[in-house]
Amino acid sequence: MLSNQDSESVTQIKPSLVIIGNGMATGRLLDEIIKRTPNKYQITVIGKENFGSYNRIMLSAVLAGDATIDSIMQKPPAWYQEHNIAFLIGSEVTYIDKKIQVVGLASSAQINYDELIIATGSRTAKIPA
Repeated sequence: MLSNQDSESVTQIKPSLVIIGNGMATGRLLDEIIKRTPNKYQITVIGKENFGSYNRIMLSAVLAGDATIDSIMQKPPAWYQEHNIAFLIGSEVTYIDKKIQVVGLASSAQINYDELIIATGSRTAKIPA
């Protein structure tokens, strides 16, 4: 049995939170988690794209030359590091096993989770041909 003094030195393990998707909703979600429950979770964000979160609404302005990529970046990779968030860029999720709470990646890596959020966004409806 641990004494009070011993129990204070034991490191508390944080529950793991895995977020699949790295769009604007995930950026907002991360802001709220950090604001409301700082240090509650060990967070991992899995993003299929090879860069941090950016404002997709402004992408057309970049393509038109009216804005720069840097100006539409919401969360560059350094931001994740500053907030102790594991950021897996260029990673594709291939399966989720809810029974054993594991996310599998195309790289064959597996990530365990206590809580999982799927924030992959939506797809636009295509006009029938």
